[in-house]
Amino acid sequence: MMRLHFGAVDMVKDQLNWEGSAGDYARVILQVEMAKRDIGFRELTEKINAKFKIKENERNVRNRVARATFTAGFFLMCLIAMECKEIELRSDGF
Repeated sequence: MMRLHFGAVDMVKDQLNWEGSAGDYARVILQVEMAKRDIGFRELTEKINAKFKIKENERNVRNRVARATFTAGFFLMCLIAMECKEIELRSDGF
């Protein structure tokens, strides 16, 4: 069973600038889901490559997420690779 690291999740949530863009919101969702599963960018990249039979680069994945410059397709690809079945979207934050 995977442990949920509440400290990591809270730290990531604190990074969100609520007056930022939808990309910022999506970035934090990905980071929260990664923290919940204790998955780093290397493991996420490996999961993406295995699931979708593509050749993503860890550095590129890290940079896309950090800059919140990714498509909805990439966002969904990350969630699917992490086997995330549902996310909660709230207008008042997490």
